[in-house]
Amino acid sequence: MIDLITTFNNELFNEYSKNLLDTFIEKSDDSLRLNVFYEGDFEEIKNNYISYDNKIRFYEFKSKDWNVFFNKFGHLAEANGYNVRYDKLKNSLIADGPSYKWQAVKFSYKVFSIYLASKLEKISNKIVWIDADTICINDLKESDLIQFLPKDDELMSYLGRDSFPFEHPHSETGFLGFNLLHEKFEAFIKTATSFYTTGELFALKLYHDCIIYDTTRTIFEMSGTKFKNLSGKFISESHPFVKCALGNYFDHLKGNRKQIGYSPEHQKYNQISNEKNNEIKLNFV
Repeated sequence: MIDLITTFNNELFNEYSKNLLDTFIEKSDDSLRLNVFYEGDFEEIKNNYISYDNKIRFYEFKSKDWNVFFNKFGHLAEANGYNVRYDKLKNSLIADGPSYKWQAVKFSYKVFSIYLASKLEKISNKIVWIDADTICINDLKESDLIQFLPKDDELMSYLGRDSFPFEHPHSETGFLGFNLLHEKFEAFIKTATSFYTTGELFALKLYHDCIIYDTTRTIFEMSGTKFKNLSGKFISESHPFVKCALGNYFDHLKGNRKQIGYSPEHQKYNQISNEKNNEIKLNFV
């Protein structure tokens, strides 16, 4: 059994997360289970999936540590999409944004949900974080996913990027694998959450979860902890999730991809496009 973890609220369920749940039910077998940490009134939604309680488990997002973070910093502009800095020449504060780059509150749920999942009484030894704007596109089982998870001596698997975004490259966190049996997992996830509870994340260049995970991973790599980079030859791509072998099973509809319903750079659609282009060329031979 492998447990997948995600989080969303009622509004996001209606906007796009329902697609993850429905495609997961359709495409995955009983060796996989999806755990949803939700916010808000979810009784009606949970009732709609009550017959799939062996496939999907719902947990209310409740975290004392997250409450500490939110009560301290949740009201700040810097925690809600703005980068506020002091301009000496103008002798005034300047706020850049709003932008996802500084959405500390919005993306904090992703980090704290992993911590909450690790404390569940019945949880797999290896778990997967998956963004709620992802869909399953092919049949999927434990033996398919295991290749993307960290080995016994590795703590986490991730989608590294060395060239994107251009101004400050960072990993893509739509998919993350965690080894809960690793001796340093507890220290790792507590270090990640402490960036929020202490406010240290506001000393970083960006405030979203990608930077938190990258910074924490770098700290642990310095002490010899092993991690698995899934990007391979697509490490310089903007969307390695759908370019690497993970794309055989998922499409991550981040950003405006939700509106068009697929990722244009996805290997599946690139293959179709290339086939069409070849057909066009042949017509002119």
